[in-house]
Amino acid sequence: CTSPVVSDFSLISCTVPLTTALSNTQVDVIVTSGSNTTTSLTQFTYDVTNTPSLTSASPNVVTMSGGQLTLTGTSFGSGAI
Repeated sequence: CTSPVVSDFSLISCTVPLTTALSNTQVDVIVTSGSNTTTSLTQFTYDVTNTPSLTSASPNVVTMSGGQLTLTGTSFGSGAI
């Protein structure tokens, strides 16, 4: 993953890369610190069934000065913006 942030000795947050898998895919989670490496006992799963879908954008035209745009759809997720 990219941009790892170590919050403390028990928590690491990072951004996982995009997947092109067509079905749910499990991957190993490996953490390396110096010369020490460990692999998670559980795997990380890409859930491709939760693909975002955009059903509408309103308004469909805005002026050069900008304005409010509302996007409607499904499965955006909490970090979609």
